[in-house]
Amino acid sequence: MEIFGVALGVIIVTLLRLLVPFTIFRWPLWGGIASAVLDSVDIIIIYLMDLGDFKNYHGTDKILDTYFLVFMAYYSWRNWKGLGQKISLGLFGWRMIGFVAFEITGTRWLLLVFPNLFLWWWIFVAWQNRFKPTWTITNRRAGIVLAVMIGLEMLQETILHIWQLHPVTIMQDFFTDLWNGLVG
Repeated sequence: MEIFGVALGVIIVTLLRLLVPFTIFRWPLWGGIASAVLDSVDIIIIYLMDLGDFKNYHGTDKILDTYFLVFMAYYSWRNWKGLGQKISLGLFGWRMIGFVAFEITGTRWLLLVFPNLFLWWWIFVAWQNRFKPTWTITNRRAGIVLAVMIGLEMLQETILHIWQLHPVTIMQDFFTDLWNGLVG
């Protein structure tokens, strides 16, 4: 089913991706996690709803990714102080430079030079503010956390963008089989 030439499943998921980031302002940690999870499973949701094709969703997905990251950056700019905020905004700027460079050139190795550490750092600081508000982010602690994040993010970027393995396809098959098993 389509509305103005756009599949209903794409419309529903796009509306969700436009609305869910607003929860960041009320529940920063949970709103950030919900936005990131929705970004990760949007194609699976569209596929499972079986409400039309998601052709040309890639461009929309890139815009929606940036959209929810802007909410996170704005929140950190307005509500955080100190090193956590400085690193957050620096990583957001770094990510945006990488995003633009990749979009202009299409060069995949740039994704390794400009990994999306911003998202993971933001979730870490939101967690710290929620559960360990008296814990101070020092240079040493930030360095340790970022080192772990860089290692994990480089692995993810390599798998997805250099080796071009697509866990989403594997997950789609798994959830489709599960759904078909449950509803017949």
